[in-house]
Formats: sequence, structure tokens, C-alpha cells
Amino acid sequence: MEAFIFIFLGILFNIIGYEYLVESGESIVVLFNIFVIINLSILIYYWRKNVKLNFIFVYLFFWWFVYNSLGLIRMSYIKKYTTEELWISYSVIIISTILLQIGILMSKNVKVTGFSFIENFNISKTTYYIALGLYLTFVAYSVALGGGITAFFLAGYHEKGGAENMTLIFVLTRFFTWFKSLNLPYYFSKDENAPSKFVVYSAMLLLFIMSVATGGSLGILELGITILFYKYLSITKPLKLYSLKKYIYFMLSFGLIAGVLIRFNRNDYSSFSFDVLNDAKENVFGSATFDSTGNVIFIYNNIEPVYQPNQIIYPFVNFLPRATFTWKPMELGRILSYKLYGFESETIGGFAPTPMGEFYYDFGLLGVVLGMIVLGYAIGLIQYKMNATPESKWRNVFLVTIAGLTATLPAWYTGFGVRLFYFILFMWVVIKIEKLYSVLRLK
Repeated sequence: MEAFIFIFLGILFNIIGYEYLVESGESIVVLFNIFVIINLSILIYYWRKNVKLNFIFVYLFFWWFVYNSLGLIRMSYIKKYTTEELWISYSVIIISTILLQIGILMSKNVKVTGFSFIENFNISKTTYYIALGLYLTFVAYSVALGGGITAFFLAGYHEKGGAENMTLIFVLTRFFTWFKSLNLPYYFSKDENAPSKFVVYSAMLLLFIMSVATGGSLGILELGITILFYKYLSITKPLKLYSLKKYIYFMLSFGLIAGVLIRFNRNDYSSFSFDVLNDAKENVFGSATFDSTGNVIFIYNNIEPVYQPNQIIYPFVNFLPRATFTWKPMELGRILSYKLYGFESETIGGFAPTPMGEFYYDFGLLGVVLGMIVLGYAIGLIQYKMNATPESKWRNVFLVTIAGLTATLPAWYTGFGVRLFYFILFMWVVIKIEKLYSVLRLK
């Protein structure tokens, strides 16, 4: 059954893109299908082995397939690239897919132990309420910086709180957004000591609202999908999988509508329109949503490698203010925004350079080869260490959250790394609050 679903996806993407791909030449149609076959073969392999024990891999390669397929179709749709450039982009994507899988396979036979931090992770209802209070304080502070509720919600994607506060809001948002993971296990909890269901679902509604307000279409989809898959990972009896149906209908409907509307109306309120649904194909392929495969060409043609680990270390130093730490590297997506798209260099945000582009920027072609293998190896170790961690609600929270983060990997390594960094930091702070509360309670 699973093989049929994935094969159907491959056929669907061929139907969607064929009229554009064929205009680029028969060789491009062949290359596109080589990419499709490689990805779907990997997906079927991991799904058949045991999807719960390969959850991160399945999630990663599903989004790798979807995002890059749409990106490759987009390149033919906009008719901007030569056949030679298309060949380069396809070759990079196909080879990198294989290298990523090689890295994962290399980690398979490594002896690992579980994550002790996750195994020992547990919080009281009081700690949950403290974390919720901190999140509400962050929301109130963000709205205040944005000039009030009306101004905050109607301001453009990069205009929340003004340019002078953009870095601060960016860091705080990246940190506090992970309250959604802390909230996750309580949606379905029947524990009498769990937080009130009213509070939990009110917090979920606020998380959705803040994702809408900040133009985060990925955040909307991520929140919905993680709730769905957390429920899936928690089901031990196959017959109970049927109970997921109502969640699937809700998440697909809400996520699709909200994601599309936000993605194409993220500049300011004056451009907001429901008409985007009437021209979805132009909005998908004509916008910069799936521009990463095309950005690979620009990077290779116009940007020289620096032969320094700038992008590699960026996720771990991104919170440092560049005014003080002048050595802090600039992320390649931001460099693309002003070198390729004409943005001001001070603008926060950027375009998707792909992990291949980032590793190329750091260490050239050798950086791409080694970077993709090491990235796959690291993801493999995370999955296998998760498998060695005793199953619990918090283990499932970490698993589904980290798997969800891999949806950003087709676009950039730094985006994935930054989000992972703040997620781990947030959960570490929460457990420190729990330990402090426990000490004070004993006194």
C-alpha cells in the first residue's frame, strides 16, 4: 500500500510538471524522473522497514522530495535557465540526495545509547504554567514593540516592531516558539495532574494566531503536522490508527488554507486577498517559495568559496549581536537577498541557498561532498539514539519535533540548525526551571 502511495506521488508530480519540463528538453524529463525514483526508493525502503523506527528519515526524504521536485519544476516554469544550468542544478540535487543517504547508512552500525536528557525529562504542572507565563509575556512584549495589537497584526512580515527591534524579536521568537512542543503531550493527556484542557487548547489557539501574525506559513503547517504525528507515534494498537482520521481532516484543511493565504499575503494587509486560491499554480511556481534549486545556480556562478566554516558554525552563534561580535558570519540566505534580489544588506531574512550552496560557500565542492555525508551521518545518529531512548511522551515530543525540523533542510542547513539550537535551548531552560522549583518546594 505504501509503495502505491509513493508511486502515486511520483506520477502526480510528473503530471503537474510535465508541460514545463518537456519544454526544457527530454533530458530534463529523464533527470527529473531519476530524482523522483531515487527519493521514492529511499522512502519506500525506510517505510517498509518500520516507519516508527525510521520516522526522521521518512519525514526528511518526504519533504526533500516534495520541496525539491517543486523547485525543479519551477526552474522550467519560469523559463529563466539554460539547459546547461538545469543540468547543473539537477546533478547537484541528485548527487546530494545520494550523499545524504550514504551518510545515514554510515551511521547505522554505530553503537549508540539513548539520550539521557530526554530519558530524564519530566516537568510538573507548575513548571508548565511558569513556561506559559513566560510565553504570554513574550507575546505581550512583541505586540507592544509592534505598536499595539492592530499595528502588530497588520504590519508586514519584516516590519514587526520596527527595524531597530528586528534582531531582538527574531531571537525571542525563535526561542519562545518552542512552547508549542512543551504543549504537545497535553492535547491528548488523560492525566489528572496535567494542565487544564482549557488552558492547553487556549495556548494552542494563541500559537496558531502568532504564526499567522508573523507570516509563518511553515510554522502553521509544522504545528498542525506535529500534533498529528505525535498522536500517531503514541498509538500502539494498529486498529486505533483509524482514530487519526478526524485529526487528519482538520490539519489538512486548516494547514492548507492558512498556509497558502499567509504565504502569498505576507507583505502587508493591503495586499491580502483570497484570490490567491484562484491562481495557485502561478503563486506556487511564480513566487520565491521554491527558489532554492535555482539559487544553487547563482551561488555556483557568482559566489566564491571563503574556505572558512562560516555557515557550519552559524546556528551556534546566531544569537550573538554582530555589532559586538564583529566576526559573526552572515548567513548565506541573507547574502543572497542583497546580491541576487537587491535587498538592503541590513535586512533580516533571506532566500533559501540549500545545504549544498552553504557547504559550497564554506569549502567549495569538497565541502558539498563532505557536508552532505556528515549531515546525513548526524541525522542518522539522532534517529538511532532516539530508538535507543525508552519510549515516553517526552521522547515522542523530541522525536516528532526534530523530525519536523528536517522539513527545512531542503532549503537550508542554517535554518534547520538555528531552529534545532533554540528548541534544545528552550527545553534545557524549562528543565532548569523544573529543578529550581523542586529545590524551592523542598525548602
